Amino acid sequence: MMQKEKNRKTTKKRIAVSPKRQITLPLAFVKQLGIEYEADCVLEQNAIKILPVCEDAGAFDELILAEIM
Repeated sequence: MMQKEKNRKTTKKRIAVSPKRQITLPLAFVKQLGIEYEADCVLEQNAIKILPVCEDAGAFDELILAEIM
């Protein structure tokens, strides 16, 4: 069951880690973030962040490089 921490806009849910280090993301989190097939995993200050992959990010890189050249 998801719980909201007091005085924060954070939703928290405890999940299990399998012996093979696998986790299952809560469906509500996946839907809210729009995660489809991949996510980025970032280790930051003793925490793991799981972020949706933005497929359009590379399109801007090409535009910026075109302007520079």
